[in-house]
Amino acid sequence: MKILICGDYIVYNTPKVNTKEIFGDFIDVIQNSDISIYNQEHPVSNSNEIYSTKKFSTTDGCAPAALNPIIEAGFNYVSLSNNHIFNKGISGLKDTITFFKERGIVSFGAGKNLEEAKKILYIERDNIKLAFLNFAENEYNTATEKHGGTNPLDIISNVRQIKEAREKANFVFVIIHGGLEYCHAPTPRMVSQFRFYAENGASAIICHHSHVVSGYEVYNGCPIFYGIGNFIPAKPVKQFLSNPSARQSFPVQFEITDKKLDFTGYPLEFNLKESKLEFLQGDKLFEFHEMQKQVSDLFDNPNKIKEYIVNYFLGNLEKKSYYFNLFTRSNYFLFKVFRKINFLKFYLNYMEWKMRLNVKNTMSWNLHRCETHKDVLDIIYEFFIDTYVNK
Repeated sequence: MKILICGDYIVYNTPKVNTKEIFGDFIDVIQNSDISIYNQEHPVSNSNEIYSTKKFSTTDGCAPAALNPIIEAGFNYVSLSNNHIFNKGISGLKDTITFFKERGIVSFGAGKNLEEAKKILYIERDNIKLAFLNFAENEYNTATEKHGGTNPLDIISNVRQIKEAREKANFVFVIIHGGLEYCHAPTPRMVSQFRFYAENGASAIICHHSHVVSGYEVYNGCPIFYGIGNFIPAKPVKQFLSNPSARQSFPVQFEITDKKLDFTGYPLEFNLKESKLEFLQGDKLFEFHEMQKQVSDLFDNPNKIKEYIVNYFLGNLEKKSYYFNLFTRSNYFLFKVFRKINFLKFYLNYMEWKMRLNVKNTMSWNLHRCETHKDVLDIIYEFFIDTYVNK
């Protein structure tokens, strides 16, 4: 039995190519898989509704016709737990679930309420029972008792679900949407948490969201992929145009033989000019594997991971300025102005000075670090900010 798990499909409108062209030779891997799963990054809906807490953020949807290549390629399962699937509220989520159901594609990881979102997907074939769980970091999208959304990344709840699945299935696949955008390394928390999931029954863990590929390891007999990148990043946004890594992907095909689990990763790159996937070759393939090795060698040393994030991720002036701006609660309009006139370095120095001296920011740090303070903030968010209710 072959199980293929792919990353984010970021296509909003109908691609002007046929299925064979957009997936290139990788179409053979898709069609030779018994179970093929990808992440649907946006609601498949033309609804005009907007999830109220996202009204100042990204609220895009995906035109139903944009999924023609996915359907024609033969994908039969889709994961929905991500930070965009509830962009259009409950109407957009219902449209999405209905769209896939009508086309014989099984969706999981999101639902009209928390109970439905947490439902474990079981598949039984060849006398082998598989379980699939789908979690997402809590970024606008989490299902609650009041409204729909995704299955939240929560270490206690997640481990309980993994243990429940392990009692009923031979293999438990955990698909997670989370991580630092455009950073190859996971955070130390991710490594620790994913390894804990492996210790508690996960057979394989696959993560996407960061838009770039990360490293992987086999821990406690469980392969953990900390980032498999975008699958089809067909929207030519600035990050995809300027960052070649954001066009690379690493879908993973698992094969079960004699109740043993093996895997094969496929290094790919999306050719924006020709709008199709291509297998990495030559120097690009060598550099890709070197990056994976470099990142994977960090996993046993949290301090090395932090140094990598400081040097690689926060070494980017725009990213560092953005996070400093958020942390110091500075004027976001000024941040955008300084970014526009290429004076971010000056602005960053000012924010760093402000962050160290301002008592308001010291209080923010305490709220962020203290578990009980965060509990109160979560309650405030649920009762006073996230007032959306299913319609």
